[in-house]
Amino acid sequence: MDKIQNVKQLEGFQEELRALYDRQSVHVLVIESDNLSRRIVESVFQKLGFTNVVKMESGKEFLNELVNSSDTLVIWYEFKQGDPVLEILLKIIPRISQDKSVIAMFSGSADDKETLAKVLQYNHKNIFIKPLDTKTVESKLLEFFK
Repeated sequence: MDKIQNVKQLEGFQEELRALYDRQSVHVLVIESDNLSRRIVESVFQKLGFTNVVKMESGKEFLNELVNSSDTLVIWYEFKQGDPVLEILLKIIPRISQDKSVIAMFSGSADDKETLAKVLQYNHKNIFIKPLDTKTVESKLLEFFK
């Protein structure tokens, strides 16, 4: 019985998301150096009804894609020590938000306290701690997009 309720609950959340966002207009950028993490995040976003999911390994690719993104943007960015693009991203998100609807999410290691503190310093609270697993990512994203 629990599985049936969980499936119905997920379907209900998917319908709510579809009502809130036109799936084709939301541009989801997933920046993760680890292939498994990229696949987990992509599959969860697709399960939630997002069809325009672009995966990349590095922040350099991300900056090019950012210029071409639509008006509604979800950014999933892996934070790691010494990443020069992270600094740029943290500073430009408020500026990007003036022209676009932006939701920023970050993933990284709890051991990387310095970089985690930097992300928190910029008031970003949508943080996923690695290792990532499908169930955790899905439940947190469902919470976020309620």
